[in-house]
Amino acid sequence: MKTKLTIDLQGLKGIVLGAGQLIRDANAAMWETAINNLGETTKADGTPITVLDQEINARFASFARRQGIGFVGEEGNGDVDRRTILLVDPIDGTGAFALGMNTATVIVTVMEMDGATGTPVYSIIYEPLRDVMWVGQKGQQTRVLTGRFNMRYPTIPTPLPQSVPSLWKTNICVFPNAGYKLAAVKAAIEADGRFSQQDMGAFGISAGLIASGILHAAAIAPTSAVESAAMSLIVKGAGGVAIDLNGISLTTFALGKDRKGKVDFMLPHGALFASNPEVAEAIIDVVAGQAASQ
Repeated sequence: MKTKLTIDLQGLKGIVLGAGQLIRDANAAMWETAINNLGETTKADGTPITVLDQEINARFASFARRQGIGFVGEEGNGDVDRRTILLVDPIDGTGAFALGMNTATVIVTVMEMDGATGTPVYSIIYEPLRDVMWVGQKGQQTRVLTGRFNMRYPTIPTPLPQSVPSLWKTNICVFPNAGYKLAAVKAAIEADGRFSQQDMGAFGISAGLIASGILHAAAIAPTSAVESAAMSLIVKGAGGVAIDLNGISLTTFALGKDRKGKVDFMLPHGALFASNPEVAEAIIDVVAGQAASQ
């Protein structure tokens, strides 16, 4: 069933594209001068932040205020007591981006609230350095929009040849304070002949790559659902699987507080995205096996 949205989606896309231009400009300046002028520092949770993260976060917060909706941003919130909340990761993959890697994405999700529980109904993951935008909407097929480079990314997951299981390409994301022993899970994946593990520097782009049939699975276990809420729509809209690390479907996310008291949409049992159930089940088995060995 299609969900009727009352906010300015074209305006939202405009803010996303504007954020992408800031990222492209910063990336170009970095490569031209061989100097990182992003003002990078480290947050209390051990993850990096730059002045660009804060500027983009502020642009989305201003948009949310103009629309009369709530706002939860990775770098600061607005009013969360609203029927609709905009959830934003201004730069997913800040650390990699500050090193000049081309995997940063802008991630936004429109969350429809029922009490303290939010359902993703519209999401965008935008990779500005290649100008590719994946758009997910509840009840609809994922769309891929491209611009300057006229690239084409199909949203039909690539069938997996059963005779070549090593084509199960994965992105197991491990970061400070990751749960579910993901470092051990990643090591087990790397040692398992069924998988080909690739670190990407940014997790959110995994959803687009899965939707486009380039990647087969990705897993993460942070406190925040800021990436996973958007990714769930985009992967499921392309016929893929979005579950937590217990194997339960990712459909809603509860508002709560992280360790530092910031209100956020929570991800208590991690997230796993896959192109089909077979790959998802194989990774869940690895997760369960590592949990049992601890």
